[in-house]
Amino acid sequence: MLICVESGSNNLETVWLKDVTTSFRTGKRTHDNLDLPDELTFHLTSKSNVLNLNLKRNRAIDPNAEVYIVRTMEDGEPLLDKMLSLEKENLAYYQDRNNGAFLTVKCVKKSNGQCERVINGNVRIGDKDYDIRLAEDDVISRNVFQVPDRRGTQYVLREQSDSERFASNERITDAIDVNVEDVEQELKDLRSHFPLEQDNRNHFLLSKSRNDESFYNRNTIGESSYRKPRKDFVSLVEAHAVQANVVHEIEIETSRRIREYFSHIVNGVNMRYRSITDSGIEISVTLRSVLIFKKENDIALKDSLVLSRNGKTYVEIDKYLDSIGKRDSKFGHNAIHDHAMLFTRHNLYEVSIENLRIGGKAELYGICIPGRRISVFEIHDYYDTVHTATHELGHK
Repeated sequence: MLICVESGSNNLETVWLKDVTTSFRTGKRTHDNLDLPDELTFHLTSKSNVLNLNLKRNRAIDPNAEVYIVRTMEDGEPLLDKMLSLEKENLAYYQDRNNGAFLTVKCVKKSNGQCERVINGNVRIGDKDYDIRLAEDDVISRNVFQVPDRRGTQYVLREQSDSERFASNERITDAIDVNVEDVEQELKDLRSHFPLEQDNRNHFLLSKSRNDESFYNRNTIGESSYRKPRKDFVSLVEAHAVQANVVHEIEIETSRRIREYFSHIVNGVNMRYRSITDSGIEISVTLRSVLIFKKENDIALKDSLVLSRNGKTYVEIDKYLDSIGKRDSKFGHNAIHDHAMLFTRHNLYEVSIENLRIGGKAELYGICIPGRRISVFEIHDYYDTVHTATHELGHK
């Protein structure tokens, strides 16, 4: 596909998307069973440069993973209700590890039976990160005709601004003193058992053997010059709510969108781990299933310390993490997994660090411990969610 870039307004750039993928056997454009082949080719072209995106299909991500609604029984125990009405998705997930691109590609059948590939996802151009989606009339740049090659379908790139990425020290309006002494004592005990010994090795990072230093810098999973205590109190990120359409057939349509959204997130996490160049390390993150907690059935949320301040809902992350962990082993054999990642639109906070907003949290070495093989995250934009999820999963 050919992407021609032209600057617009509000951090938006209009693009033209042209499919240039060819069949290796015939030299002709691919159709039918090759609608979503193992490899796709993009040329990303602006007025000043051309970037080749060589996408490879990530078959570790099943676009039709099972989806369950978590119901609550009268005795308070969780019950998984499998969604049986979800149609098979004609889409696939792709990566270009060299350029930090992770994309969802859908096959939309045209009247002549041919497949029109529609993409959505994320790409890195130079030192900037972008979301990419189909253009709408109200966001198409007035300067689009300056693009030299305008063949194909118009798309829009939205730049991810660094200024929006990390939260400042946002405090909840009223002071919270609940459990402060207990938490401080817990931290003191933890530090006494896990001294912060000097350790110059980098933790969970990609190999420095790449010539492209900028690639290494932007894909490093996590880095520290100290050994961390058992619990992690980092990853402060600005939260961005994911918008789900709940108008038409609420559970079915919303469940489908949620599955697609988080499959894309897991594809991004997978890309970062698969980019590790150490020959002795091979990590592939796959999506086993999607469990959806509806607010009224989220017993773990009710067990947590929930506060409402200035129209926002804040949840104490430790209590939420512990409560969800206790229920993780009760979901039954249909939810077998190595690790569960809980994503929420609530604002997470922690009493022990003066109510700083927390992007996510996981306990070290918990992947094999019942009740501890889980992590919790706020939902951000794509790049921030992938970055935080990759970092926290690295602690496991």
